[in-house]
Amino acid sequence: SMKVPALLLAFSAAFFLAFDLQRRRSGFLAVEARVEEARVQADEKGVPLTEVLALHELFGGALSAQQLDRQVELFAAQKQELGDELLAVLAVRGRRPLADRLRGLAGGDREQLHGLIRAHRGAVADAVRFASVAERYETRGHR
Repeated sequence: SMKVPALLLAFSAAFFLAFDLQRRRSGFLAVEARVEEARVQADEKGVPLTEVLALHELFGGALSAQQLDRQVELFAAQKQELGDELLAVLAVRGRRPLADRLRGLAGGDREQLHGLIRAHRGAVADAVRFASVAERYETRGHR
């Protein structure tokens, strides 16, 4: 019957969702365990701690100290150039053309820009995730 494959599909989808959630959680905790190292980076590069933590989490929390240093440096430079942390995330994650396009569409209006980012499928995975993770670190007292 056709019911078995559908059920199997539902189970496997649920399994992968749970697996992905667990993987992200472990990345989140791995990053949190290195908060003092991130604080040094934040101070050095003039970037909020929560943004350094969220950036590291986007890379699965698995960056070496040297890799983290490089990514935060790139992020800080892009943030200064583009004038927005979410655009900087897109640029660092290899989506600079998209960042430039969205920036042009928003015409300097930050609220409109963030609305465009949330509505753009290509931006959601990194920029929106970055924003929610940064907020989560902040609610956990990292400032």
